[in-house]
Amino acid sequence: MNDSTRPDYVRFGNYELSNKLLSLENAMVNDLTGKEVDQIAVLGRESNRSSDYRLDITAESLSKIHNLESLEIKIQFDPLLFESLNASDVRISSLLPIQNSITIDNVAGTVTLSGASLASLAQGSMINKEAALASIDLSFDNDYLKTIAFDQNTGKLAISPITFQMNVGENEVIFSRNFTDETGQRDRSIQSLAELGGDVALSSSKIARW
Repeated sequence: MNDSTRPDYVRFGNYELSNKLLSLENAMVNDLTGKEVDQIAVLGRESNRSSDYRLDITAESLSKIHNLESLEIKIQFDPLLFESLNASDVRISSLLPIQNSITIDNVAGTVTLSGASLASLAQGSMINKEAALASIDLSFDNDYLKTIAFDQNTGKLAISPITFQMNVGENEVIFSRNFTDETGQRDRSIQSLAELGGDVALSSSKIARW
């Protein structure tokens, strides 16, 4: 029986998902307009400059009683499509300023991000609603794109669409909640996603390359 009053219950469209405690989303954004895009022109007269795009990543605690304190995520992309990333191309939100870490592997095509907050000490902020987590500047490798077959009429590349995979370190995703114990004292519980037996709702925009 589904119980919509449960703190770890969330409804996505027509699907009822229990124990989804964390939501992570990524979206390709036109860096000039700030708008999310669902197709990208990378060849011909309609194409933007190759560095005009960024990947925005957002996070949200789906629990009604838990706040997100820290996390570690890995974003995977096709390394052939993009020019090599530098540390300056990746930014982590000021919400998680403690023990920030950015690891880039341009051969494997991965970016691993981690960070934490100490909101009680006025360092960063806990996340309990959708918030910007990180952004990655991306530049297409135009030399590689020229080697890929495409439709002469539409310009659509044979390898469309672009997707970005995300993975989460369940022991590094930390939640906290405040409560009052049996003596009437306020207390705080800190647990990992693994300890809570929680799951993650991942959403990755599929971008058509044109």
